[in-house]
Amino acid sequence: MIEVDAQFAADYARVLGTIVRRHRAARRWTRTELVEALRALPAPWTLELPPSTLVTYELGTRSLSVLRLAQIELALGVPPGTIDAEVKAVMWPSADPNRIVVDLRALSQSARGDIGPVIRWATSVLAESPELTMAELTLDAVAGLATLCLLDTDSVMAVLAEFRAVRRYEGYGKQRVPKQS
Repeated sequence: MIEVDAQFAADYARVLGTIVRRHRAARRWTRTELVEALRALPAPWTLELPPSTLVTYELGTRSLSVLRLAQIELALGVPPGTIDAEVKAVMWPSADPNRIVVDLRALSQSARGDIGPVIRWATSVLAESPELTMAELTLDAVAGLATLCLLDTDSVMAVLAEFRAVRRYEGYGKQRVPKQS
């Protein structure tokens, strides 16, 4: 049997929960509305799920099975596998060099003067949606932020790398990267 690092499993569940919550929020659904949509799925997908269990999934304090995730994706109208792919993109961010997932809280608390507009952007995102803890930025988005900072895109991307949402799992499965302290 393969053993998974407990911290990795906890982080994976937290990221998965955040992404499920983001998809629910994008539909402007309450948790109760998602629970009702799960109950309304056709057999054999129908799911009776207490709202309190959905809360634990979204907070990442309870793991989601593959089947339960598929049911949630169906209820949300998300193509199968979409949420899992988004989790993997966060947990292994180096998979795409043209995007970066940043920790909004860490970024908003930074005192770096050279990226003031980026810090103000992160602060405003958190003020508008405090449940969001991370944001995915494409290379085009970073280029736009770089223009506001009067810096080049590569410089801003290098600075943002300090604020990656999940840094310690880059290369996970190939080689273990020591835990950041």
